[in-house]
Amino acid sequence: FDLPSLSLGSRLALIILLGTVATVSSVLLVAYGALVEDFEDILAEQQLYETQRIATEVNRRLQLRLDVLAESASLLSHGSELVSRDEMAIHLERHKSLNSLFPDGVMIFDDNATAIFENFYTPGRIGTNYADRKHFRQAMENRKPVISRPIIGRTTGVPLLSFLAPIESDEGDLLGLLGGTINLGKTSI
Repeated sequence: FDLPSLSLGSRLALIILLGTVATVSSVLLVAYGALVEDFEDILAEQQLYETQRIATEVNRRLQLRLDVLAESASLLSHGSELVSRDEMAIHLERHKSLNSLFPDGVMIFDDNATAIFENFYTPGRIGTNYADRKHFRQAMENRKPVISRPIIGRTTGVPLLSFLAPIESDEGDLLGLLGGTINLGKTSI
């Protein structure tokens, strides 16, 4: 393909053809880059939205658990003292929502954060003191329901979330705590 042997018209046509191919190629490259960038932006936006939606749903479910626990805790005192152990058992048996929301255990603690009652037996849990745990101290000091960070259960040795709600007397004295646990290895939040 010898360029000097081509006529002036052929040379001009070849230059126009090569220029057109180069222009179309560069436009396609720019368009492709913009398309990929737009797709990445849309995908990132969708992932952010989905993450926010899931986080909102998890927060809503955690708050529901905490609200039910706080409501149940308010029913565990008779004026200035905790209800009897028999009444504790009846209360936990009647409130099926507690057992469904906290399938890995519902416990009652005294005012020093020592476990005094549980809805199902776990060896070594009754009589164990949890006052050294941050979320127990927080619930006892602030007198507000609290959710722990993921922790390892002291007697179970499994990863869990612990929910606590204070049980108060009619005068506002701390009588104990109602707690519920979720085993993160078994139960999805």
